Amino acid sequence: MNIISVQIYTEGVADALTVEIAEEAIVEDLLKKAFPGEHEEIILLVEKSGTAEYQRHHRLGEAGIRHGHHVHTRRKVRIHVNGEPKMVKGPKASFDEIVRLAFPKVEAETVGYKVMYTHGPEGHREGSLAKHQSVPVCNGMRFDVQHTHKS
Repeated sequence: MNIISVQIYTEGVADALTVEIAEEAIVEDLLKKAFPGEHEEIILLVEKSGTAEYQRHHRLGEAGIRHGHHVHTRRKVRIHVNGEPKMVKGPKASFDEIVRLAFPKVEAETVGYKVMYTHGPEGHREGSLAKHQSVPVCNGMRFDVQHTHKS
């Protein structure tokens, strides 16, 4: 079993974290080792012909992670949708994503939605989202999603 060393840079943290892990491990194993107890809130980004997000079941090698490689992580964003706590990938959330969080079952086309938000980041403290729009999100942001009937 070969052991590799991976440097993890986290958004908002100055110093990199070095993790030694088995070369055949999966992304989930790396996140668990680097962020025990909070790994589910972490998104792994790998710079490999552009920045890509890899699924937790991918082997490190499939994600392009080798010995000495460095990767970037970002925390998911905690928001509230219709009073229920939810997690989104950020840094933005789309109208469709927020509606799916509020109403996971697909509705008939005769049903529309109204999305209002508060407690947003600077420049987007409150407002509404229309279909095909997105908004920057921050922890604690609140969304209210209501059914509307199309005429």
